[in-house]
Amino acid sequence: MLRRTILLLLCLAALLGVTSAAPAVAQDVPAGLLPSAGDGLDLEPAVEVAVPSEATAPDVQGIVLAFNPSGPGRCEVNISPWPADAKAAVTRAAAIWSSLLNGSQPIVIDVCWSPDFAANGLLANCGSRTGTFANFTGAPLANTNYPLPLANQLSNSDLNGGDPEMQCRFNANRPDWYMGLDGIVPASRFDLISTALHEIGHGLGFAGGVAWDDGSGSAECNGTRGVGCYSTIPDVYDRFVQTSNGTSILSLANNSMALGSALTGDALVFAGPNAIANNGGAAPRLHAPATWVAGTSYQHLREDTFTAVATGLMTPAMPAGTAIHHPGAVALGMLKDMGWTIYDLSITYVDKSNAGLENGGVLHPFNTAIEGVSAVPFGGRVFFFAGDYHENLTISRPMTLESIQGVVRIGQ
Repeated sequence: MLRRTILLLLCLAALLGVTSAAPAVAQDVPAGLLPSAGDGLDLEPAVEVAVPSEATAPDVQGIVLAFNPSGPGRCEVNISPWPADAKAAVTRAAAIWSSLLNGSQPIVIDVCWSPDFAANGLLANCGSRTGTFANFTGAPLANTNYPLPLANQLSNSDLNGGDPEMQCRFNANRPDWYMGLDGIVPASRFDLISTALHEIGHGLGFAGGVAWDDGSGSAECNGTRGVGCYSTIPDVYDRFVQTSNGTSILSLANNSMALGSALTGDALVFAGPNAIANNGGAAPRLHAPATWVAGTSYQHLREDTFTAVATGLMTPAMPAGTAIHHPGAVALGMLKDMGWTIYDLSITYVDKSNAGLENGGVLHPFNTAIEGVSAVPFGGRVFFFAGDYHENLTISRPMTLESIQGVVRIGQ
């Protein structure tokens, strides 16, 4: 009866789904509906599905991880040896982003396992490599700075001459990391996959150049407390940030109290058309609390608004015991507004026998179930060629799994 129950729920598709990166338990899925250890999932098509004669899919984005690289300008912090399971978790996070983005230029990320976080206890931080990347060939907006990974895609060139595009640092001192791949995170631990996904998101574009001055002596703007300021050439993220009444923050006077008040008034939104469309027609609210926190304020989705697992990855807090293994439609819409091409297939194909090119199309299907379900958006469909897929998947987000022909069995 267990298998029949799961098949019924998969047919409904709005109730349950399969994790984007393997297996993760959603907060609203009763444990009793999940396969128990050792159970498999059979997909037996009620109707034969004809294999399309041809289909195309964009190439997935190439992300290359450099673990603890050495040399000038690389990690730039003290490093400790990477635990094998930590490497696997960060690699999984990069694979999820790879399945969602489409671009011609590889993204090289220095990933550093560092003990230097001991004083502040941070989980991690990540960002695009520094530099000015504006007015290059292919830039959609003039006089606008783009994060390096995106600038390379838009220019179809390597603007930084082969250096890494991003650097991410993870706290090697925390004993409470959860480094497993299953998304079943103990209440007292922090999921490394979710953290890495979040931090890479900042390097891809969730970052702006606007500042608020605390008047403490190290002048963020002009040394006056409460003043807000921005660069002459703003970041592309800032081009879309508005107050809730539709006023662009870049139209407010530079080095002004008006801008400072807007940054701390809990009334900022991201007004890109794709973000609005993916948020049900409303501009998604940004995190803009009364107390400014550099690196956190306005560069995240609002915590109290985006509380669901499906939308919460790019909020400022990652609670212990939580697994979020997909950026969510709103965050992907924001990246699309900034210029990313989102690999947003509503259908992917999986054939375990494929040993060649994989891009999820019917001619070049993924060869693992995990890859297939990673690439589809919420509510997508994954078509499986018949066979046994010896993988463990746990129901996590809405999608439909269908057999093209014959019986497909997923499970150990």
